[in-house]
Amino acid sequence: MRECVIHDAMGQRIAKTVTNKNTTDGTDKFVMTYYVRDPQGNVMAVYEHKHGESDNGTFTLAEQHLYGAGRLGMRKRDLALNVANASESTPVTHYELTNHLGNVMAVISDEASTEDKPTIVSLTDYYPFGMTELGRSWNERDYLYEKPNDPNSSTYGGTDKSN
Repeated sequence: MRECVIHDAMGQRIAKTVTNKNTTDGTDKFVMTYYVRDPQGNVMAVYEHKHGESDNGTFTLAEQHLYGAGRLGMRKRDLALNVANASESTPVTHYELTNHLGNVMAVISDEASTEDKPTIVSLTDYYPFGMTELGRSWNERDYLYEKPNDPNSSTYGGTDKSN
């Protein structure tokens, strides 16, 4: 697997390509991810372009990020944009509950549950200076955006220091 990340002049991630060798016929199969940002650099939408699968050349809207006075959460979508008879799976919205420092303490979903309780996606406790407490976090579905104020987080689409 190869990964190529493209940054803009401000050092913010704008595109990423992940390439896998297809073992069945020897061709490369890859996914290009594009990050659309507002003038302040906040991620507004994430698009994916897939090649080498049964849905060859599919361009999809994967995520829409929600903002108010700050980041509120994101809507996970799988909306195919270039397919004639595309049907969208039910979008799921994740709302981030933050503390006064901007750390995401909990993430809840708008998915319907059998009980009269919110669907909890992620819970995290932090030490006084923002480090995650070991053994005090829980993540049901690998929610990627736990630290929205961290511009260097590779999952947030910022500068990936490991590359």
